[in-house]
Amino acid sequence: MSAALKAIRELEQVGGSLTLEGDAIRYRVPKDRADVDALVAELRRHRDDVGTLLRERERQWPRASLEAERRFGHYSARLYPLLGTQVRTPRGTGRLVQVFTDRASVLLDRADRVSFFAPEEICPSQLM
Repeated sequence: MSAALKAIRELEQVGGSLTLEGDAIRYRVPKDRADVDALVAELRRHRDDVGTLLRERERQWPRASLEAERRFGHYSARLYPLLGTQVRTPRGTGRLVQVFTDRASVLLDRADRVSFFAPEEICPSQLM
C-alpha cells in the first residue's frame, strides 16, 4: 500500500474526509483528535499521489451519482441514487437511509439506530 493511500485511509478511519475541488484537496477532520496534525502533514508530503488517488476514486462513482450531482448542483446529490443501498462510512458499512445537503443518515451494520455523517464521508461500498 502506498504512503498516500495509507494516510487517506488513516484519516478516514479517525472520522476525517478528503474531497477534490479542481486541483485543490479539501479535508475535514474531527476537532477532538490530537493525532490528525501528523496525518495532515503526511497527506501534504504526498499531495500529488493523494490527488491522483482521489481522482481515481472519483471516476469509480456510479454514473447515476455523478449525474445527480450535476443535475442538483451540490455534492450530497450524488448520494441520492444510493438510497437504500450499502455504503461505506468512516465508521464502517451500512445502509443509506436519508440524505440532506449537510448530512446523511446511515444504519450501520449491526446497529439498532442510524448514525449521521457529512455527505463527503460517504461513498459506495465498492470504492477504495
